[in-house]
Amino acid sequence: MELRADQLVSHLQQPRLAPIYLLSSDETLLRDEAADQLRAAAQAQGYGERQRLYVDALFQWPQLISATASRSLFSERRLVELHLSSVKPGQEGSRVLQRYAEQPASDTLLLILAPKLERDTLKAKWLQALREKGVLIRFWSPDAEKLPGWIRQRLAQHAIDLTPDAAALLAHQVEGNLLLAANEIARLRLLYQPAAGAPPYRLDLAQIAAEVSDSARFDLFELSPAILSGDAARALRILQRLRAEGSAPALILWALARDLRQLISLTAAVAGGMALPSALQQCQQQLPPPKPPPAIWERQRQLLPRRSGSGSASF
Repeated sequence: MELRADQLVSHLQQPRLAPIYLLSSDETLLRDEAADQLRAAAQAQGYGERQRLYVDALFQWPQLISATASRSLFSERRLVELHLSSVKPGQEGSRVLQRYAEQPASDTLLLILAPKLERDTLKAKWLQALREKGVLIRFWSPDAEKLPGWIRQRLAQHAIDLTPDAAALLAHQVEGNLLLAANEIARLRLLYQPAAGAPPYRLDLAQIAAEVSDSARFDLFELSPAILSGDAARALRILQRLRAEGSAPALILWALARDLRQLISLTAAVAGGMALPSALQQCQQQLPPPKPPPAIWERQRQLLPRRSGSGSASF
């Protein structure tokens, strides 16, 4: 089965854990925090031994078979962690994972940590078998709109009440870098967390402005959504950050031109009578890697010109 990220805490309170868990995300902070929660729950349920396997160039899939088939020397139950560097384990890896998912060991909990799952990977047989016997949880980094709330929620867990405008400033300063946001939260916690039983400490805009530094980090593909949404201030800030980080101008121009070409192709396809979902799917399939994030496609959908009664479209 698949759970949302916010369902993990209540799920781990069950008297018996699932035999397999797959935690997937490109945001390692969220994935690793969830893994820590799962490790603690597993230890509480008697999984006293922990073994870690890393799928790299030297890894052999029989290592996983051996780790899950042999008996534990130090505990009746054990936790085996499989760290995937890619969501495509290859033919042998897919076969091993599928067979194990169909018949998981009764005394072993298999925890798989993987990058973000692509759409075609979700259809893989090994993953389908895993979802039948285990649990899949995908974690998404909060976008610019949700990040202030994410920060306020985290500080509230430590009895720190961050005002909305202060949260917006902090999110603005660390936008695109969730690990940095977590580090700033940890620092504010050390500075301002009240003693047990004391009322929450209120942090306002002036205090946050004095505390944090501008350490925002942006991905190249975040520039196009900002431009397509008409957010000039955000687009300029991303561009300034990319320039400061030494991003090649040719690469930035390539990314922008790439998305403009997609808009032209989509417009032409819709004008020719193709349904918009089919046109979007066709463009996505034809586009070579690396693929732009879903936000690009949503903005392109909104920017398509409306078709006139004759079926024509203008640029």
